[in-house]
Amino acid sequence: MYPECTWQRTGYDDYVRVLIDEEIILPCIYTTRGFKANNQVYIFVDSDNLSDPRHIRTLADSLEGYLPGTHSLGPNASLEELEPDSREFQQYFLMDENVPAMTPYARLSASTEFKTN
Repeated sequence: MYPECTWQRTGYDDYVRVLIDEEIILPCIYTTRGFKANNQVYIFVDSDNLSDPRHIRTLADSLEGYLPGTHSLGPNASLEELEPDSREFQQYFLMDENVPAMTPYARLSASTEFKTN
C-alpha cells in the first residue's frame, strides 16, 4: 500500500470509504462484492489525460497482467483505475451533506431504500 499523504493512498482510502459506507448506495453490486472478497486489482494513473502515451502504456501493461489471472481472483474480479484528481469521484459519492444531491448516484443513495432478506 502507498504511504499516507500520497494521492494514491488518498484515492484508495476515498474509494474504500464509499464501498463500506452503508449510507451510500453504489449501483454496481459486483464492485462491492469484489471489494469485500478481495477480488480487485488496483492501478494508479497519475492523470486522467489518457491521450498521453505514458498513461496508455500504463493501462495496457496493467490489462496485460490482469486479464490472464482474472479467473483466479473470483467471480467479481475487477481492475480498478484510480487517479489523483478525485473531483469527479467526490461529485458522485462524497457530496457534502449540506449540498443538494446533483448526481444520479447521489440522488439514488439519498432517495432509495433497499429491503434485505
